[in-house]
Amino acid sequence: MNKKANEPAKQPEKGGSSGPKPVSKAASPTAQPLDADAGFTLILVKGEADKLSPTASGRIFFQIGRQDEEKANYLRIIGNEGGGLHSKEWISVEKVVTTLQNLKDQPFRSTALKGCMVGRSSNNASFLAAILRSPEIGLLKASDAKPFMHVVSADFESRSKGLLTRQP
Repeated sequence: MNKKANEPAKQPEKGGSSGPKPVSKAASPTAQPLDADAGFTLILVKGEADKLSPTASGRIFFQIGRQDEEKANYLRIIGNEGGGLHSKEWISVEKVVTTLQNLKDQPFRSTALKGCMVGRSSNNASFLAAILRSPEIGLLKASDAKPFMHVVSADFESRSKGLLTRQP
């Protein structure tokens, strides 16, 4: 199901970095918070992923969106069952793919994904890893050595290309 995200005033650009800026809290009672959906068209309204621990209950929910100006795909964690805080920022799919390309030859922990996100919630990296293991995304699978470690999936190249080019 595709949905055009609300499009109020564009987020102000700060610095020279590319990509959307994370949602910030209002600096004063009269300031308006930025709209996290501004400039995005949703590709996947609600995806689901199993948590990494086989004993954990609940699922993690995510979205895939296309940044309208950049014409680049992003994903974000939108919720989870069973508790656990997380950031709701948009995460560049390109940055995730580049990070995983550098980890292709060895098992790795979820913390290797921390650089893909601005938010520093301790659950972000593990929740992102769970999403990347989901059948919808499929860029990762569990390592045979340890269930909490990951390896890049055998069909990583085709799946990452599909995720990078997916259209609304």
